[in-house]
Amino acid sequence: MCVGDVWENWNAQGYDIDQLAEKLNWQPETIRTIDAYRGMNARYTYPTLDELESALFPWFDRVARYNHDYEFGENCPTFVMRPRSY
Repeated sequence: MCVGDVWENWNAQGYDIDQLAEKLNWQPETIRTIDAYRGMNARYTYPTLDELESALFPWFDRVARYNHDYEFGENCPTFVMRPRSY
């Protein structure tokens, strides 16, 4: 699915932006940023932790990794790295 598909699905729902913004306590302009996706073929992809580590660890040592307990926090780990000394 590309981001343009997300916009198409969103738009098909017929949301009232002002009502939704009030319900969510968001600014309407923030919700309207989804309009940037209209007609776009871009796709978001994210590396797995193994892919990320294999790309970084030839040059860095992991000092720590923190997983967060907020919503979607498991998708946003924090790594503390230090340059590898040779």
